[in-house]
Amino acid sequence: LIYGANLGGLASLLGSPANLYLLLNLSIFSVEGRGSLHFVSWLVFGLPMASALLLGGWGLLQVTQRQTMGSRLPDPDLRTLTSTPLLRMGLRWTYAWALAWVVLLAAASTSDGGRSWHDLTWRPAGWLEITMLDGGALALSILFALLLFLWPTGSGGKRGPGEGRGLLRPSDLWREIPLKGVLLGLGVLALLLVVARSGAVEWLARGLPHLLPSQVGLFPVALVLVLVTIFATEVLSNTTVSTVLFPLAAATALSLGLDPLPLMLGVSMASTCAFMTPVATPVNALAFGGVGDV
Repeated sequence: LIYGANLGGLASLLGSPANLYLLLNLSIFSVEGRGSLHFVSWLVFGLPMASALLLGGWGLLQVTQRQTMGSRLPDPDLRTLTSTPLLRMGLRWTYAWALAWVVLLAAASTSDGGRSWHDLTWRPAGWLEITMLDGGALALSILFALLLFLWPTGSGGKRGPGEGRGLLRPSDLWREIPLKGVLLGLGVLALLLVVARSGAVEWLARGLPHLLPSQVGLFPVALVLVLVTIFATEVLSNTTVSTVLFPLAAATALSLGLDPLPLMLGVSMASTCAFMTPVATPVNALAFGGVGDV
């Protein structure tokens, strides 16, 4: 589950906060080519990358957890699984969610080759641009999230257990929060504040260009930034690390005369692949800090 939750952030532009921070920084620094990075273009490389890494994670579990992966659960009774109103509603909800995304992506890809969806932009601020496709994807996500609480289950008449309410209740948002995981996350935040106040980020920003030759290609610089991102995210919050390194990548590219878009994209991808420590991502912290016997 930890691997799946982290790798899922690679597949979609909405899958990780780091991806959205990437778009924000591309607009702030006016990076050339930022218009080519949108919801559909991200899926072109995000889905194959996430799928390949998911297979790699499955293979790793097959090698390290051979006995557990070889065990078999009893075959479930499908009629029992779909007998309650909430579970039936959940199945219908899944189909509706998938159909809505298919319609949105199909409309965007078939209408003028998608150009009209990308050319129509909304600028809530001078440095922020939201395309029609990205706005539609965000609106669709918000709509479905709200309907999870508002759309009632049941088909009229006498209601059974669980009928007449939405799939989620407001109390579900805070019920059974893993307190140890939250405390672990607060500890990481405190450590982050200490590091930020110590001037380590400014030191890294000044020192990193000096670690690279003046006549260096894009790949070595991207490799160094990706490695710094990977190992920094193992001791600090991955979202915060990416937020700090985006301006650093842009400044480094400017000083060396390189394209900042691939460097910032590499930081975003690497910050999502944080698996080595329990504090690397919120998912890791919640699993190790909130689940018993882990």
